[in-house]
Amino acid sequence: MPDFGGVYGSSGKAYGWSKDISTRFKYSENSAPNTPMLETSVHFPPSPLSKYCKKEIPDNICDKVDWSVKVGEGKFVIKLYYGDILVNSKIDLSINGESVVSKVIEKGKLEMFEKVVESVQSFISISSNCEKDCDFSMAKLNAVELVPYEETVVSEKDVQELEVGCGGSVTKGNL
Repeated sequence: MPDFGGVYGSSGKAYGWSKDISTRFKYSENSAPNTPMLETSVHFPPSPLSKYCKKEIPDNICDKVDWSVKVGEGKFVIKLYYGDILVNSKIDLSINGESVVSKVIEKGKLEMFEKVVESVQSFISISSNCEKDCDFSMAKLNAVELVPYEETVVSEKDVQELEVGCGGSVTKGNL
Protein backbone atom coordinates (compact mmCIF):
# COMPACT_ATOMS: atom_id res chain seq x y z
CA MET A 1 0.00 0.00 0.00
CA PRO A 2 1.35 3.43 -0.79
CA ASP A 3 2.30 5.72 2.07
CA PHE A 4 2.95 9.42 1.48
CA GLY A 5 4.17 10.55 4.90
CA GLY A 6 0.96 11.14 6.83
CA VAL A 7 0.69 10.84 10.59
CA TYR A 8 -0.26 7.38 11.88
CA GLY A 9 -3.97 6.73 11.35
CA SER A 10 -4.65 9.91 9.34
CA SER A 11 -5.34 7.86 6.19
CA GLY A 12 -7.70 5.55 8.04
CA LYS A 13 -5.08 2.79 7.81
CA ALA A 14 -3.20 1.16 10.70
CA TYR A 15 0.19 2.58 9.67
CA GLY A 16 1.92 5.92 9.42
CA TRP A 17 4.49 8.31 10.82
CA SER A 18 4.99 9.83 14.27
CA LYS A 19 4.81 13.29 12.62
CA ASP A 20 3.87 14.54 9.15
CA ILE A 21 6.82 14.05 6.79
CA SER A 22 4.92 14.21 3.51
CA THR A 23 7.39 16.83 2.23
CA ARG A 24 10.19 14.25 2.59
CA PHE A 25 8.81 11.86 -0.04
CA LYS A 26 10.69 11.87 -3.33
CA TYR A 27 9.50 10.62 -6.72
CA SER A 28 11.64 10.56 -9.87
CA GLU A 29 9.49 9.20 -12.71
CA ASN A 30 11.34 7.02 -15.26
CA SER A 31 14.69 7.75 -13.60
CA ALA A 32 15.45 4.08 -12.93
CA PRO A 33 13.84 1.99 -15.68
CA ASN A 34 15.69 -1.17 -14.59
CA THR A 35 14.89 -0.67 -10.89
CA PRO A 36 11.56 1.16 -10.60
CA MET A 37 11.56 0.76 -6.81
CA LEU A 38 14.39 3.35 -6.72
CA GLU A 39 12.05 5.99 -8.18
CA THR A 40 10.12 6.47 -4.93
CA SER A 41 11.60 6.93 -1.47
CA VAL A 42 11.08 8.62 1.86
CA HIS A 43 13.99 10.51 3.37
CA PHE A 44 14.04 10.28 7.15
CA PRO A 45 15.02 13.53 8.84
CA PRO A 46 18.80 13.67 9.20
CA SER A 47 20.50 12.42 12.32
CA PRO A 48 20.87 15.11 15.00
CA LEU A 49 24.58 14.13 14.83
CA SER A 50 24.78 14.95 11.10
CA LYS A 51 26.31 18.06 9.52
CA TYR A 52 22.77 19.04 8.46
CA CYS A 53 21.70 19.46 12.08
CA LYS A 54 24.96 20.83 13.54
CA LYS A 55 24.46 24.20 11.84
CA GLU A 56 23.84 27.15 14.14
CA ILE A 57 20.37 27.43 12.59
CA PRO A 58 19.49 24.00 11.10
CA ASP A 59 17.61 24.12 7.81
CA ASN A 60 16.18 20.64 8.32
CA ILE A 61 13.81 18.96 10.73
CA CYS A 62 16.20 17.03 12.94
CA ASP A 63 13.64 15.31 15.15
CA LYS A 64 13.46 11.55 15.50
CA VAL A 65 10.62 10.19 13.36
CA ASP A 66 9.21 6.64 13.41
CA TRP A 67 7.07 4.74 10.94
CA SER A 68 4.77 2.22 12.66
CA VAL A 69 2.31 -0.41 11.57
CA LYS A 70 -0.17 -2.31 13.73
CA VAL A 71 0.31 -6.01 12.97
CA GLY A 72 -0.99 -7.85 16.03
CA GLU A 73 0.98 -10.14 18.30
CA GLY A 74 3.58 -12.51 16.87
CA LYS A 75 6.62 -12.82 14.65
CA PHE A 76 6.91 -11.32 11.18
CA VAL A 77 9.36 -11.41 8.31
CA ILE A 78 10.25 -7.83 7.44
CA LYS A 79 12.13 -6.72 4.35
CA LEU A 80 13.45 -3.18 4.07
CA TYR A 81 14.40 -1.87 0.61
CA TYR A 82 16.67 1.18 0.40
CA GLY A 83 18.76 3.10 -2.09
CA ASP A 84 18.85 6.28 -4.18
CA ILE A 85 19.16 6.76 -7.93
CA LEU A 86 21.08 10.05 -7.65
CA VAL A 87 23.48 9.97 -4.68
CA ASN A 88 25.33 7.66 -2.31
CA SER A 89 23.37 7.25 0.92
CA LYS A 90 24.32 6.60 4.55
CA ILE A 91 21.60 4.28 5.81
CA ASP A 92 21.00 3.80 9.55
CA LEU A 93 17.76 1.95 10.27
CA SER A 94 16.32 0.41 13.41
CA ILE A 95 13.38 -1.94 13.85
CA ASN A 96 11.61 -1.80 17.23
CA GLY A 97 14.59 0.12 18.64
CA GLU A 98 17.21 -2.41 17.49
CA SER A 99 19.79 -1.15 14.99
CA VAL A 100 19.66 -3.45 11.94
CA VAL A 101 21.33 -1.57 9.05
CA SER A 102 24.25 0.86 9.14
CA LYS A 103 26.07 1.24 5.84
CA VAL A 104 26.71 3.38 2.80
CA ILE A 105 24.82 2.44 -0.38
CA GLU A 106 26.27 3.47 -3.74
CA LYS A 107 24.03 5.62 -5.91
CA GLY A 108 21.87 3.69 -8.35
CA LYS A 109 21.81 0.54 -6.19
CA LEU A 110 18.86 -0.93 -4.36
CA GLU A 111 19.58 -3.17 -1.39
CA MET A 112 17.33 -5.23 0.85
CA PHE A 113 17.58 -6.22 4.51
CA GLU A 114 15.50 -9.13 5.83
CA LYS A 115 14.87 -10.22 9.40
CA VAL A 116 12.34 -12.06 11.54
CA VAL A 117 11.06 -9.66 14.21
CA GLU A 118 8.54 -9.90 16.99
CA SER A 119 5.91 -7.22 17.35
CA VAL A 120 6.02 -5.01 20.43
CA GLN A 121 2.56 -4.33 21.87
CA SER A 122 1.11 -5.36 18.45
CA PHE A 123 3.30 -2.88 16.50
CA ILE A 124 6.42 -2.89 14.37
CA SER A 125 8.27 0.43 14.16
CA ILE A 126 11.07 1.59 11.87
CA SER A 127 13.29 4.57 12.62
CA SER A 128 16.60 6.08 11.58
CA ASN A 129 19.16 6.13 14.35
CA CYS A 130 22.76 6.99 13.47
CA GLU A 131 25.34 6.33 16.18
CA LYS A 132 28.71 6.91 14.41
CA ASP A 133 30.02 8.50 11.19
CA CYS A 134 26.82 10.53 11.03
CA ASP A 135 27.93 13.64 9.09
CA PHE A 136 26.01 12.61 5.98
CA SER A 137 23.42 10.37 7.63
CA MET A 138 19.97 10.84 6.13
CA ALA A 139 18.44 7.38 5.79
CA LYS A 140 16.12 6.58 2.90
CA LEU A 141 13.53 3.86 2.64
CA ASN A 142 11.98 2.76 -0.65
CA ALA A 143 9.65 -0.01 0.48
CA VAL A 144 8.71 -2.25 3.39
CA GLU A 145 7.46 -5.80 2.94
CA LEU A 146 5.91 -7.52 5.95
CA VAL A 147 4.43 -11.02 6.22
CA PRO A 148 3.59 -13.29 9.18
CA TYR A 149 6.44 -15.63 10.07
CA GLU A 150 5.68 -19.33 9.95
CA GLU A 151 8.12 -21.60 11.73
CA THR A 152 8.87 -24.84 9.93
CA VAL A 153 8.58 -27.77 12.29
CA VAL A 154 10.10 -31.11 11.28
CA SER A 155 7.93 -33.98 12.45
CA GLU A 156 9.12 -37.50 13.22
CA LYS A 157 7.41 -38.79 10.05
CA ASP A 158 9.67 -36.45 7.99
CA VAL A 159 12.79 -38.06 9.51
CA GLN A 160 14.17 -41.41 8.35
CA GLU A 161 16.86 -43.57 9.92
CA LEU A 162 19.89 -43.89 7.67
CA GLU A 163 22.88 -46.25 7.95
CA VAL A 164 26.11 -44.30 7.85
CA GLY A 165 29.69 -45.48 7.19
CA CYS A 166 31.61 -48.33 8.84
CA GLY A 167 30.46 -50.12 11.89
CA GLY A 168 26.80 -49.90 10.95
CA SER A 169 26.13 -46.82 13.08
CA VAL A 170 22.66 -45.37 12.64
CA THR A 171 21.67 -41.72 12.69
CA LYS A 172 18.56 -39.72 11.97
CA GLY A 173 18.36 -37.03 9.29
CA ASN A 174 15.99 -35.12 7.06
CA LEU A 175 15.11 -36.52 3.66
